[in-house]
Amino acid sequence: MWLRWRSVGFDDSTWAHGETGFGTAGAPGAIVGTTWQTDDIWLRREVNLPAKDYNNLEAWLHHDEDVEVYINGVLANSGTGLFALFRAWLFDHKARRALHRLVTVPPVRR
Repeated sequence: MWLRWRSVGFDDSTWAHGETGFGTAGAPGAIVGTTWQTDDIWLRREVNLPAKDYNNLEAWLHHDEDVEVYINGVLANSGTGLFALFRAWLFDHKARRALHRLVTVPPVRR
């Protein structure tokens, strides 16, 4: 399961839901919305992006221990250790190319 969850078509409908930040109270810099006390956690999020240039796409992350971020199954960035403050992560160029961009088609006037 731990490999399949990264794929675009993975069915996560049976997964639990919670408010973001996942963690434990008292962790340095943590803003906890959902208590999480296991060794591992897998998070998925669907985001619709308008068609534009994403060459400088970044995420703001805070983590304690190891973290890997994937975009549509492609590793975007990874890190180890504690980051007590949020920091910007630039996404790998292969991950940026893996984005499925939402293209809006204007209505046709007659």
